[in-house]
Amino acid sequence: MDTLSQPGSVPAKHAPTPRRRVRSRKPAPALPAHPVAPAFLRHRFLPLAGDHPVLSRNRRVQGEFFRSVDNLTRLYRLGVPEMADLPYPLNIHAAFVQLKEQLERVQPALSLAILQTNDGVTTLATAKEVDLQGCLYYIPLLPIFRLLRRKKARQITPILLGIAAYVRQKMGMPCYSDWGSYMANVHGILEQWVDDMDGERDEKESAEYYREFRRAERVGYCIQRKLRQPVQITKMAAHFKAFAPAGIWETRLQQLAVYFLQLDLAFPDRCLFKEIPAGFLEDETREEDRVSKEQYLSFVYDHYSWLGEEVNDYVETSLQECPVVDAPVTVQYFHEPQPVERHDPAYEEACLRLLNEFAYLLNNIDHEEY
Repeated sequence: MDTLSQPGSVPAKHAPTPRRRVRSRKPAPALPAHPVAPAFLRHRFLPLAGDHPVLSRNRRVQGEFFRSVDNLTRLYRLGVPEMADLPYPLNIHAAFVQLKEQLERVQPALSLAILQTNDGVTTLATAKEVDLQGCLYYIPLLPIFRLLRRKKARQITPILLGIAAYVRQKMGMPCYSDWGSYMANVHGILEQWVDDMDGERDEKESAEYYREFRRAERVGYCIQRKLRQPVQITKMAAHFKAFAPAGIWETRLQQLAVYFLQLDLAFPDRCLFKEIPAGFLEDETREEDRVSKEQYLSFVYDHYSWLGEEVNDYVETSLQECPVVDAPVTVQYFHEPQPVERHDPAYEEACLRLLNEFAYLLNNIDHEEY
């Protein structure tokens, strides 16, 4: 290993510059006893507070916030912060910091936030992330498109379309055919990459790549036009009653349809994609360091074609270094007294479990049978 060279010695006193006369330094004048500055620079200003008209809502906000403080500390038996000496809004900020530190020690799985209810009440709230199990919930459309053209699959295609329509309409899942979506941008990047490498491939290989892109566009347009139809969901129960499964794969499809129908009955007004907040718990993280919801929830073209494998490789490479994920969260508000902790992720966990099963069935269709 290379070593540092020995430093040269520093002279104790510099010699005078040639042709210049060195004058002796005068002692510095004594500092004045008081600061030399106008009076307003010596005054300590506090944040805007009191009855100032700019902060006309401060009394109401403080009252709402500190009522939620009482409700939170009572439930988790936390120490009540003393903020009488601090003006608004420093008192709210200091109380929030203290309570957040206490809650992390008592309930590490919970995060604390200041939110507003639908009625505009300022309150503390606790949030709990739903575990994504490290999965990308990608639903391929090419297997459904292939089955639509096969007579042997007439019994199962209405079930598949009904489930996919529920995922599209009720869960709000985006698609690679949606202009401006994450997957649409990935397709555009890959096609640009093919354009840039055009001179390094023979014409036959390049033509096949472009045909794959156009085929993906046709598949996405065809299937998404069907999935936007509400009738696909309303008729799913009737198709299910007429469905007679044969074999293990069709039996699993039948059971999956049952679960989706039950989910729709239990949570008719919920929408998974819309309810996932962006930057809720880690709002200071840069966008490029965050996995957004449309990056792990999407309809995709395929997994086993050339284009599908390229998309998978691109996504894996892009997201593997991101430390933060915008996961689903459950929220409990404290604008009212809360007798018990209420963080029920039943809807979110059911959605993720059913999406995983749906993707598995589509990726494991026995095309020789149909």
